[in-house]
Amino acid sequence: MKKIILIVFVLTGMSAKAQYFQYLYGSTRNQFLSDGHNTYNSGTGHFLVGPSEFIFNPFVRNMIDVQKTDINGSTTAPGTFNIHYEVTDMPNPPTSNPNLVTHEVHSIELSDGSGFAVAGSYSGGNVGPAPTTYGIYFHLMDNMGNPQPPFTTYGYTLPGNYIGIQLQSVIEAMNGNYIMIGYAIDATTRWNKAFAIEINKMGTVIWDQVYDLTSGSTMESDIPNSIVASPYLHPTHNLNEYWIVGEHTDFTTGVPSTDAFILRIDAANGNMLNNNIFYGFPHSKDVFTGIVPSANPNIDPNGEGFVVSGYTNENGHYDVWSIALDNSQNVAWTNKYNYMNAGMPTMNNDYCNDLMERINTSGLSEYYLVGYTDDGVKGTDDVLVFKIDDMGSLVPNGQFTYGDLDVDRGIRIDKLEGDPTADGIAIYAQSFHLNPTIGGWDHYLIKAYFNGVTACKDDQQDGEEQPGPQELFQDYGDNAENFTPYDMLISDYQPLSEQSVCFATSVTGGNNALKAPGNEGSVSPNPFTVGTTYASLELEVDEPTAVTVTVYDMLGRNYYTQNFNLIKGKNNLSLDISEAKMATGMYSVRISSEKLNQSIMLMVK
Repeated sequence: MKKIILIVFVLTGMSAKAQYFQYLYGSTRNQFLSDGHNTYNSGTGHFLVGPSEFIFNPFVRNMIDVQKTDINGSTTAPGTFNIHYEVTDMPNPPTSNPNLVTHEVHSIELSDGSGFAVAGSYSGGNVGPAPTTYGIYFHLMDNMGNPQPPFTTYGYTLPGNYIGIQLQSVIEAMNGNYIMIGYAIDATTRWNKAFAIEINKMGTVIWDQVYDLTSGSTMESDIPNSIVASPYLHPTHNLNEYWIVGEHTDFTTGVPSTDAFILRIDAANGNMLNNNIFYGFPHSKDVFTGIVPSANPNIDPNGEGFVVSGYTNENGHYDVWSIALDNSQNVAWTNKYNYMNAGMPTMNNDYCNDLMERINTSGLSEYYLVGYTDDGVKGTDDVLVFKIDDMGSLVPNGQFTYGDLDVDRGIRIDKLEGDPTADGIAIYAQSFHLNPTIGGWDHYLIKAYFNGVTACKDDQQDGEEQPGPQELFQDYGDNAENFTPYDMLISDYQPLSEQSVCFATSVTGGNNALKAPGNEGSVSPNPFTVGTTYASLELEVDEPTAVTVTVYDMLGRNYYTQNFNLIKGKNNLSLDISEAKMATGMYSVRISSEKLNQSIMLMVK
């Protein structure tokens, strides 16, 4: 069932030449960052994109901004660029269509090293012989931002009963083509329908689908937020596939209910492969925003897993959410994380927009979820990162915030691998501030150590963790197709300014390791059979400490709690679970204290 993939991990502690910094890119206009990622094939660096507008001329909004930086965040070094582009529909010459408005912009670095692809959506333009109000565009550029043959820019529209379209993500397909996802707005119902479209390198549509994720109702709306190519074959159909995650809202009840969804489609034609599975708490808003494949054996012993990010407002305020699933969508963990200030849980709203996986210096998986909190220690909205271990638990001091008194929001997160001078996380964000030369909304780039430390304006604390939502229900939808291509034009306009907020080659307290090797606990037997009365927990600590050991199931129900006093060195604790009455399934053994926070997955069979 599993395709063979060669993965090379570079495990190194060398980081003497690494750079840690914060940069702003913008102008007196508004620049809204909507995507970012690291670059490798064109030189190690960073790539930032988003739509923009003139603050004092609201009719000129058909702009996108692109920065390609070096490893230090500079757009003036050789091999970099910083360009303000104008998006125009071909029947009109540049600047003749002032009502064209660009929306989210997304990008990928091409695997063949030839450059980048930029895709986005717009409204208010004219395409073809008849006017229309919406479309998506796809633009190939070389490593210096120039239009790349064999074509420059194509647009795509969806004829029929639609009044708008929004692009949400673009990826390079398994076969070297490109896939874009988003949603179209139905003209009759005003609800959103998810779509996916594959095009080849000539801009030709290979397949296109519009999905109705549940049948029998017109009062439902779907927004896909992220797509990933699965490195595994579908367990039933034995086919290559893509996983799409997003949010589904049902308006048939008095209060709209939003649940997260997973849509699995055939890589060959975009057809649905199985029932759509929806996740969340009843009567809450639950959203999936990102997904990464993971070979973490704690998710699946065969290494066929995924970790999904999102957020939920089950407690009356929004919390960051992660859920781990195997290839059959069995849940390994589901946790939500609440922002804490000065060691106290808050009622802040915490949102997650993206996640990444890293294999740390101990050879273990760890995950970083990025978004923002609306009342952070640095100001109003602060960039927020939660760092979790290979069991889905927050690591000590694993809550990172960045920003100032301004509004700062994390959008994407990435890591730099294979280069010992570039260890650390890269956070792509947007910031609103008052500045005579770079003001309003601007692109914001943060480079930090893997423990969150950077050159300025950072904070590390413990966060709060609670059980997250599970699967709610399944349903099957249908799909149709109907995209039409046309010509577009993207032309250079002018560069943006850049401003270094802070910069350092090393920072005191910075650490690119997760934790000291040898401190991970273990439970035996694991798995154990139903009716087992005792389990052994082995744990090594650096100093005497009191801990609480708790056993939860995946729904967060408590089966066992006991306090222990640990001595320095190795400890072997006997857990009396004779009264726990644990049934077959997965459980989490959590060890917590003021200085320790670990979780160990336990299987009962």
